[in-house]
Amino acid sequence: MCRSCHADIYETFKETGMGRSLYAPHEGNVIEDYAKRNVVHDPRRNLSYRMFTENGKFYQEEFRLDAGGQKVHSLVREVKYIVGSGNHVRSYITELNGFVFELPVSWYAERKKWDLSPGFQKRNLRFGRVILQECLGCHNSYVPFVRGSLNKYEFPFEEGISCERCHGPGALHVNYRLKQKRKDREAAAGRMDSTIVNPARLERAENVDVCQQCHLPGIMQVTKPGRDDFDFRPGMRLSEVKTIFVAEGQQPHDFGIASHPERLSWSACFQKSGTLTCTTCHNPHVTVSRTPRSQFNRPCMNCHPLGEIRSLVRGRPHRASDDCVSCHMRQGGTSDIPHVVFTDHWIRKPVPSDSRKSVSMIMSGDDGSGTGVVALTDFFKEQDAQAGLRLGIAYYKYFWNKHRDETYLGRAEYVLSKAVLDHPAEAQAHFYLGLVFRVQDRYSEAIREFHKTLNIDSSYVKAHFWIGDALYNQKAYTDAIRHFEHEASIMPHDPQVFLKLGNCYAELGMDEEAIVAYRRATEVNPAFLDGYLNFGLVSYSRLQRYDEAVEAYRCAIRLDPDNVDAYFNLGTTYFLAGRYEEAIPEYRRAIEREADHEGAHMNLAVAYTRLKKNDLARDVLQSVLRFNPRNVQARTLLNELQPSM
Repeated sequence: MCRSCHADIYETFKETGMGRSLYAPHEGNVIEDYAKRNVVHDPRRNLSYRMFTENGKFYQEEFRLDAGGQKVHSLVREVKYIVGSGNHVRSYITELNGFVFELPVSWYAERKKWDLSPGFQKRNLRFGRVILQECLGCHNSYVPFVRGSLNKYEFPFEEGISCERCHGPGALHVNYRLKQKRKDREAAAGRMDSTIVNPARLERAENVDVCQQCHLPGIMQVTKPGRDDFDFRPGMRLSEVKTIFVAEGQQPHDFGIASHPERLSWSACFQKSGTLTCTTCHNPHVTVSRTPRSQFNRPCMNCHPLGEIRSLVRGRPHRASDDCVSCHMRQGGTSDIPHVVFTDHWIRKPVPSDSRKSVSMIMSGDDGSGTGVVALTDFFKEQDAQAGLRLGIAYYKYFWNKHRDETYLGRAEYVLSKAVLDHPAEAQAHFYLGLVFRVQDRYSEAIREFHKTLNIDSSYVKAHFWIGDALYNQKAYTDAIRHFEHEASIMPHDPQVFLKLGNCYAELGMDEEAIVAYRRATEVNPAFLDGYLNFGLVSYSRLQRYDEAVEAYRCAIRLDPDNVDAYFNLGTTYFLAGRYEEAIPEYRRAIEREADHEGAHMNLAVAYTRLKKNDLARDVLQSVLRFNPRNVQARTLLNELQPSM
């Protein structure tokens, strides 16, 4: 619809990073190497990834080779969408029953190479990194998120960031313009049109917020009560929807790929001009690669005429043809994305040499900043009555999602405890204080806060989950079931609630009900590892349904080839079924992954004795006694197996 009147803008915008932010893969948009250099190895986890195409579809395969070069593990996921314009990085989305995950390998266009996706260098989440609403929302148009889930969406997606993200809802504008006669449209040209938002006509703060809705992620965000991640509309203040927290005392070289507004705000040019915005230098409808350098230099010259610069700066000539950006906005590696060179938007004179610090050092975990605790600060510096509450929530979320340092939990408890006193009728305060107590296993205090949450706002359904969780840990299984069932009736897309239900039923000896709940968890999310593990445990240990247990553990091992419990329990399933030859390699695999796993060693030894392989059993028992000389059972069995003289 926008194209019908703005064809010129449409043609240039579709080439920008925003216009190419998300799209389905097809043979016509391939820039990657799928034929030759298409394997990436992760030495930390001894896993390799192969990117390939087949019958017009695109895939990533995770695999592992044994010492003889034989493939002993393979898991394949299809690429559903590409994220990123391809100017710097292309990452990939896969989908399983509507649940959306990031794939572990990305294409780094500047280096023309495959490598692990950003963040996977430190912690390879394999096919399990969830794509949250707040993440996907900045890489695409408004996405159909399934309420009550963590990362489930309706498909297909619209592709690319649309005009409405910067100009607001367009239906009123389109209807108005289509109804106008041609002469009326021509007469209105150049006049302000109140049916659509033109960011150029907004006050500076509102203008910048249009860009900051996606380009200012900070290190933690807290959505305000009654708001949603997608509630922002151009013309609003972003702070009406959320608070964005940044880290105090950042290192000058430590700029991320989406830190432009924060870094720009540190610039004297931004602070003193009163007029400088993102669009002063950037035309959002035209890609940077097709923007002449003169366009970026011109705003500098408007405030800093050459004659004035020459009189102030001696010993270094300044010419009209010089590139201001190359000296005052240094390029370098970003702190969060490898193999990428980006422009730091902190305008400085002079630019310190450490702004070119190697990103490889940062990505390896040594960013030069030491191991000190990060202090969070509100980017917008709001001082309203609930500012402290949001800070407490941010510290809890930072602890839970970023860094499990108890200091953050202590800060969260201190601030939230004060918040519930200052705002006793605020459901958010009680809910997050309850989460702080739950993490510390202070179950009674957690239950108290979650009940207060529900008394204030019964729509806080997740409070039922956490009450149930705390009751489960207090062995009040029947009461816990009531809360889990209530949440499941409202949020049927959460596999965790069915897992917890199954656990409660299992503790009460209601094994058939437990099996139904575990099966439901894996139906909701077919990649839900814990569902398969618990299903298998109840199947073999309680119901003696060995074939069902074997299939569950095989599913678990396909999802995680390093899960010790899956191998051990699979071995035990075979053992109890009398299939000792099949049990032995599973126990061996468990021991390969956990060398001092006593259960696997002992069961392996017994399996050997059942097969009359006493020499092998003795070797295993001697291994047990080397790492645990106090194992009486191992010593007794070993004595029984000693050959008679």
